[in-house]
Amino acid sequence: MREEKLARKKNHLWACLLLSSLLAGSVTPSAWAAETAKQDSETKAAETEEFSLEDVTVTALRYKSKNLETPADVSSYSREQLKATGATNLADALKYSTGLIYSSMGPHGQSWGNMTSKIIIRGVESGTLVMMNGVPINMNGYYHLESIPVEQVERVEVLKGGGSVLYGSEALGGIINIITREKVQNSVTVSGGNDGQSHSVSLQAGKSSFNVSFGKTNESGVMTDPKANATYGTTGGSYYTAFGDATKNNVNWHYKFDDHFSANYSYGKDDYSVMYKKVGDDSLLRSSDYIDESHRLQLAYDKNGWSSKAYFNRQHVDQRGTEPALANKHDWTDTTNTVYGIDTQKTWQAGGATWLAGTTMQRESYNDFGQTLSGNKAARTLKAPYTNGPHDRNHYALYMQWDKELGSKNRLIIGAREDVVKTGEGQRFDALSPQLQFLHRLDENRSLYLNASKSFRMPNFTALYKTSSDNFISNPDLKPETGLNQEVGYKYEKGDVKWKVAAFHLEVDDQITWKKIVSGGSTYYVAQNVSKFRNSGIEASYDHKLSKHWSYSLGSSFGNPEQQESDGSAWTKTLGRMTFNGALHYMSGPWTADLSAMYYGDRVDSDGLERSAMIPVSLHVGYKLKENRTLTFDVDNLLNRRDVTTNSSAYYMPERSFRLGLTATF
Repeated sequence: MREEKLARKKNHLWACLLLSSLLAGSVTPSAWAAETAKQDSETKAAETEEFSLEDVTVTALRYKSKNLETPADVSSYSREQLKATGATNLADALKYSTGLIYSSMGPHGQSWGNMTSKIIIRGVESGTLVMMNGVPINMNGYYHLESIPVEQVERVEVLKGGGSVLYGSEALGGIINIITREKVQNSVTVSGGNDGQSHSVSLQAGKSSFNVSFGKTNESGVMTDPKANATYGTTGGSYYTAFGDATKNNVNWHYKFDDHFSANYSYGKDDYSVMYKKVGDDSLLRSSDYIDESHRLQLAYDKNGWSSKAYFNRQHVDQRGTEPALANKHDWTDTTNTVYGIDTQKTWQAGGATWLAGTTMQRESYNDFGQTLSGNKAARTLKAPYTNGPHDRNHYALYMQWDKELGSKNRLIIGAREDVVKTGEGQRFDALSPQLQFLHRLDENRSLYLNASKSFRMPNFTALYKTSSDNFISNPDLKPETGLNQEVGYKYEKGDVKWKVAAFHLEVDDQITWKKIVSGGSTYYVAQNVSKFRNSGIEASYDHKLSKHWSYSLGSSFGNPEQQESDGSAWTKTLGRMTFNGALHYMSGPWTADLSAMYYGDRVDSDGLERSAMIPVSLHVGYKLKENRTLTFDVDNLLNRRDVTTNSSAYYMPERSFRLGLTATF
């Protein structure tokens, strides 16, 4: 019966494709032909405009504001900039951005159940809020950027520093806002290389835009150091972790009813396996097979200063474990996370100021059930099936912002948000998040700003209620984390040169971690609120277009992230203290070339031990064969380094890989 259920899920992607095709089918073939030329010209115009709009952001203030006029550290990355890294998904692409720390436990950011890739902002490991078109997509604390294709993205805005005043829980370190494409160029892309394949189709049909992406990653080699084996198989020795073949299928559909009302739907399906293999003969000790499906539906209305967004997010993860030494004993889990809500805001002018007021109502639910194995080797047995959930909680929030010009050179912004969270277990949490921002224009090209804010993060359901593991112990008495962010910054923009620098100090109280405890020869991880986290540092970036052929960007971040487990205990170093990133772009005639690199150093692991630097480097080359045909060549991990990509256990970057692709537009 379970196999039939999984088989039905495998057909879900094609059902979604058919549904989207029918929705797009409101345009007949003859109408398609009549509109193709118009759509192509509009799309090319939009892509040209994209570069002029990079200095305008919407995330920092919830309405459009020029970067130079915004009192916050915010960066915008266009689709072309993201594609220039050679990455096919957002997790891989954003790791080359200034001040962001990339963490991954699988090849190209591949998830592993609850162990997912992370983009860490200002050292707060669980403080990144990810949004799609301005609405949150975090579910149970996870956001799965590795499952979002770059091809479906118009641009990404990254806001550093606390963002709870406008967006609520989880934005302790910052916000990543993904703006999906409203219009696309009709195109087909096929690509493949030594580690897999990646293909996509984009279609514009009247008011509908449509993108379908297919990806396959080949089985990886050794991804970890050997670990002592006391659990699996029939003999001792050691084992390592490897990833089997993986597929990623994604659909994104956008429909614009009119200038004020639109809908966006995204569907993703990841099918992958994680294997434990015996050191020495590579025999399989255990395989965990996952099917991970996600749905994201958004309805947006914007007119006369009113903006309202209704959203529905759901993720379902099916896991089945097999061990050759245990005939007919299969462990399994079935986990569903659901988030839905509505956010409505009004923007207006009064008293020479811009006012913004809004409300958010959101419901989260979590349900987990399955059957796990316990014991060692031949004594391993299936435990009784468990049920964990359903658990749920409701979020209610009111927020307001006042934005006032003080003369011709100064701008003052004051905001506040009150959140109330009520759980199905009868708990209630209240959080007040104020913010003060001030900007001073030195002249038309330079500005100084000050930004101070308070943020919070609710504990996720796993930390509160996890019951399926002998090694991880949940804690239903966890408190929300609270954070205080302070920063000052300088921005400069003139002609072909842009640069900015920001100094920041961040504190987090009651930070939630899985504390490692060794007792009686066994290792446990217990969810708890540690006393404090803090980080002080400075970030800088520089962009320069040297000529019509050459441009480059540089960035750096220096910080001192530290953790204190209990009041009065010593502060200990965590994560890493410095990052450097750079990109070199060349364009001449039919040729384009991009070299991207990042250095992440002065690192420690979760036990406080020194860890070597991580230095990913990628190369992207494009050649336009003719007006509507482009050939691409990408190399990932150009230096073929075996760097650790995580903060905890040692998981390594995949070896050097290459990919050859062809894109045809029509």
